[in-house]
Amino acid sequence: MTEEYISKSGLKERGWTNKAIVDFLGEADAVRKNPYYRSAAPMLCWETTRVEKAEQTDGFIEWYNKTQSSRKKQQARQLEINSIKRKALIDSSSEQFSQEIDLALARFESIEDAELQRRAILHWKRNKEAFLIEREDFESLPVEIPDVLDLDQETISRWIENYIRHRLTNYDYILSEMVGKVGREEAYESLKSLFDKKVFEWMRKRKNQKQS
Repeated sequence: MTEEYISKSGLKERGWTNKAIVDFLGEADAVRKNPYYRSAAPMLCWETTRVEKAEQTDGFIEWYNKTQSSRKKQQARQLEINSIKRKALIDSSSEQFSQEIDLALARFESIEDAELQRRAILHWKRNKEAFLIEREDFESLPVEIPDVLDLDQETISRWIENYIRHRLTNYDYILSEMVGKVGREEAYESLKSLFDKKVFEWMRKRKNQKQS
């Protein structure tokens, strides 16, 4: 829009509502074609000077202040509701996932490190091949299974964690159930932190038991 006119969307950016436009401005002063979409409905426009004069009237100022106060209260209430929802999602998902992790780790009490590493490497191989297939990089297939002796401890530990997280728990399902919910990102970070802590403690305990 030119500086001479303000469209309805422009008015709303200034804090106007449909009712306020009717009450304080009335009929539009001009109709213009939509500059972005030719097939869209014509745009109603009001003279900028008339809008500015209306915004300076006592009636509009009183209405605007009340509206802003109401909006702030609604925003504060919504923030409070979102905070409650966020905490509830984090608490429920963490409790569920904590049990999942404990059950998954309990399965490895009697499994040797070599077997655990073998499974983790195969899991990495399957994921790598799935990624290459998705990208249609068939020339890189099949992916060779690396020798565990060629892997540093940090890498093999990370692969073991990924194997446990994605194959032996409902981690991915829990995340999928959070889509669109308030607090999803915070809950994701909470679950990741919870998992890392539990697996780290489990692997350290397992190492100490073998050394004793």
